[in-house]
Amino acid sequence: DALNRLLDWALCRAPRTSCGVVCHLIGTKQVWADSCYMLPTFLAAAGHAQEAVEQMEGYHRLLCDPQTGLFHHIWDAEAGRFVRADFWGGGNGWAAASMARLLHRIPAQEEKLHCRLLAMELPLLKALRGMVREDGLSNDILDRTDSFEEVNFSQMYAYALFTGMADGWLSPEYLSLAEKMRAAANEKVDSYGFVRQVCGAPDFCRPGISPEGQAFYLLMEAAAERFHRQRRASSVSE
Repeated sequence: DALNRLLDWALCRAPRTSCGVVCHLIGTKQVWADSCYMLPTFLAAAGHAQEAVEQMEGYHRLLCDPQTGLFHHIWDAEAGRFVRADFWGGGNGWAAASMARLLHRIPAQEEKLHCRLLAMELPLLKALRGMVREDGLSNDILDRTDSFEEVNFSQMYAYALFTGMADGWLSPEYLSLAEKMRAAANEKVDSYGFVRQVCGAPDFCRPGISPEGQAFYLLMEAAAERFHRQRRASSVSE
């Protein structure tokens, strides 16, 4: 019953912009990059792949900067402007991870949906490549070196890369980058298992720890293990 009520809300009652994109907060017409992960992946898991891709395309249309290929953070459809135009690492991580997860979830025979997702995901993954520092981490605002060093973007991006390589739609040329980010993130895990220096809860304006940082460490490691397991199996069969 809870699932059906959630699905009914997402499909029929959630606040939307005039072009049908679901808004992030009740009582506003704001579209956040965070929603890229929060809504489409749920819709796809519930069997609504078409709506999931349409929502992802809406977020891409409103938030993706055509010059850099990066996602702005928050668009206010009512005001007709960005209320946070920053290329936030977390927001770009949400977008990249969401599309990787959608491509994994939606059946391969849905070729047109896969093509529509890849038309957004591949350029984003390419654009993000230049945002990773030599140490495998990034700045919280990707193009601003005066913003703090941040870890979770690297985990989210690495998750998307390992997932894409494991599923066969991404070139293994990204492997060294994925491993560099993975190693950098592992250096930030303390003796209690907390991933330090992620964009910290609850206000996400300074380094700290967060549930998202913990979750994406596990997702990154699971995706890396799946990729390497498949690679070993392929080597043995040859």
